[in-house]
Formats: sequence, C-alpha cells, structure tokens
Amino acid sequence: MVYQIERHLPFNIALLYDAFSLDDVDRTAIREILGREGITPLETPDVMLMVSTGSNIVVQAGNRRILVIDQSENPTIEGSPIPSVAARVHTTVPGSLVAFGFNYDLGISQAQPPANELLINRFLPNREEMEALLDGDVQSVAPTIRFTRGDVRYMLGIRGADDTHLHVHFNAEFAQTPLPGAEELARSFASEFDVLRQTLDRVLGE
Repeated sequence: MVYQIERHLPFNIALLYDAFSLDDVDRTAIREILGREGITPLETPDVMLMVSTGSNIVVQAGNRRILVIDQSENPTIEGSPIPSVAARVHTTVPGSLVAFGFNYDLGISQAQPPANELLINRFLPNREEMEALLDGDVQSVAPTIRFTRGDVRYMLGIRGADDTHLHVHFNAEFAQTPLPGAEELARSFASEFDVLRQTLDRVLGE
C-alpha cells in the first residue's frame, strides 16, 4: 500500500503524577509560561484548562494528569513548543511524576483498496472464519495494538475515516523519572515520531 500523511492532528505530551489537587496548581505560573496575553481559563470541579489563543497551546490539569496540547491546525514536530512548555509546567506541579508520554494523531490518505477493506485484509486474514462465527458480513475493523520496545510502552490505533483516509493514533509512554529537560524532551518527542513513521511503513507498507 502507498500512503501519505496528509495532515497532523493535535499532538500532546501527557504527564502522570502520583497525586495532586487542582487547588495546588499554580495558575499564575502557567499563565506566565503560556504568555499572559490571550489566555482563556476554563474550569470545572475536576478539570482546569488554560488556552493560549495566540499559540494554540492548551494546558489541561485533572485526574492526576497534565496535558500540554498543540491545537494548531497542522502542528509540526521539529521546533514544536510543547516539550518546552511541558518541562516548565512540570516544575509548577506539587506531585511526584510517575510516567510521561507522547500522543500523536495523523490523517492518512491512501490509494486502493478502500480503507476499511485494507484494514480487514491486513488485520483479519481469517475473514471468512470470523464471518461464519458472527453469522454476518464484516464491514470494518479498527485495530488497537499495544507493544513494548525496551522500557517504552506503545499503543497504535488505526481506523478508517472514509474510503480513502485512515486515522492513526500513536502513544509512547515512559515510566521514567525525573522528567527530562526541555531539550532532551524535544529530541525524544521528535524521535518517537520517527518511530511512528517507521512503524507505519512496516504495518501499512507493501
């Protein structure tokens, strides 16, 4: 199969802590990190959001997690601001880091066969046997694959968006503390995107 990454969807860096209270989140410090201008705060009893309308960066806190999200229309990997923002926001959180991870979402265009048929052929080689068990026709499959390489835990999810497009989600999780500094985090963020590209070449390639 020949495929092309058509667009990058929002990426994020997730920081998981043993515990922290939203009352302990330093909102003033996060405002300073995002830049004081154009910050829209949103809060519920369980979640705190700070949205930078200028940079399209969102910081979300809640459920023991901090998410730093790039909501740009087509975010880039090289030079992305979110590793730096994540490293700085981390210093404002009172809890102890348990793990961190990178989440990437992609829109992919591909030629024939139709997207759902491609996934069925690739991930359900015993289609006839499954259809006999189901007593019905398989219309689509949306595989979610979890695997490890060394100390890194990965999750790859692929589903058909329409006949000629796939949606891919990829997560790389590290049970590593302390959090790397901004430069090392940026290198890792870019390196794991390369892992995603290589994985797609193997999984979706001819």
